[in-house]
Amino acid sequence: MREALRTWHEPTARVIVQQAGANSTTTRRVSTLKALLQQAAAELQAAPRDLKLFRALQHTYFQPAATQGQAAKLLDLPFSTYRRHLASGIAYVVEGLWQQE
Repeated sequence: MREALRTWHEPTARVIVQQAGANSTTTRRVSTLKALLQQAAAELQAAPRDLKLFRALQHTYFQPAATQGQAAKLLDLPFSTYRRHLASGIAYVVEGLWQQE
């Protein structure tokens, strides 16, 4: 999961090929995995208290700042708080995808 988020913009990443299936096209693999990740993350927007987790994911993976330090600044958070929100957001996405299995 973390590798999938880190390689969001790399359509040839190994984890994408494994998740989408060996016989699918690269375009299909990328769009399938992106859709699953975005759907799981978007659920965080439903609850106001979880929006901060979504925003950390957004500025780190989906529309990334140049560095995590810059993402923390964009969110107006201390770096340690940003990292905590990011870790919680990743855990939420992972749990959501496991529930879909």
